[in-house]
Amino acid sequence: MEQITAEADKMPLLSHLDELLRRFRRCFIWILIGSSIGYYFSDFIYEGLKQPIAVYLGKENPLVFTRFFEKVGVLFRISIVFGLLIASPLLSYEVLAFIKPALKPREKNHIGTLLTSLVICFIAGSTTGYLWILPFIINAVFSFGKADLIPMITVSSYVNASIGIIFMSALFFEIPAIMLNLSLWGWVKAETWTKGRRMSIVANAIVSAILSPPDPWSMILMMIPLQVLFELGILLAKISEKFQTKEN
Repeated sequence: MEQITAEADKMPLLSHLDELLRRFRRCFIWILIGSSIGYYFSDFIYEGLKQPIAVYLGKENPLVFTRFFEKVGVLFRISIVFGLLIASPLLSYEVLAFIKPALKPREKNHIGTLLTSLVICFIAGSTTGYLWILPFIINAVFSFGKADLIPMITVSSYVNASIGIIFMSALFFEIPAIMLNLSLWGWVKAETWTKGRRMSIVANAIVSAILSPPDPWSMILMMIPLQVLFELGILLAKISEKFQTKEN
């Protein structure tokens, strides 16, 4: 009898592992398809990434590669990153579909809002990073100091930096979406976010000091948008609580 009970207890675990492996396989397929699309457009994406710095380099000082496989590695890196971006909604869906059975009925109703808000904020953040933040940082780097130095920038260093800046911008823009969904799911109240405003100012100042160019003006220019995103998160959290009150 005990042996039958033990075998019955193992079945749910085995079924969960089987479901997890199935989701992993599907995620791998989505990434592979997205990366294939990214590789097809890799030259076009590279030209787009190069535009913000091309003004400062000119035709006399183009991006260079100093290692034999560096150019190949850069194009493959662009393909994979772009593939992950394309597949991110589907990857998020696979993750949420796996954990959905463990969620409460009320939490299941908000999965669509979670996916939509995360995707919208990620797109808005990456667009902002490419159009404004990346050019601002490039300008700050090239105008820093008075030393007359000739730029000879490798393609891998620039692509890594530009992708990192765009990706960090997209992550920062996820702050309001995360705050909204934590309040919408009833895990963190809007009042708690409001009480943490002072702490957020300190945290944003530290992050800005670490990530921005070494001058106070750049730190302030980076800190203000971060704080605005936090305030937007508080506003969305309050709206979500009012929506829940009406719903109940």
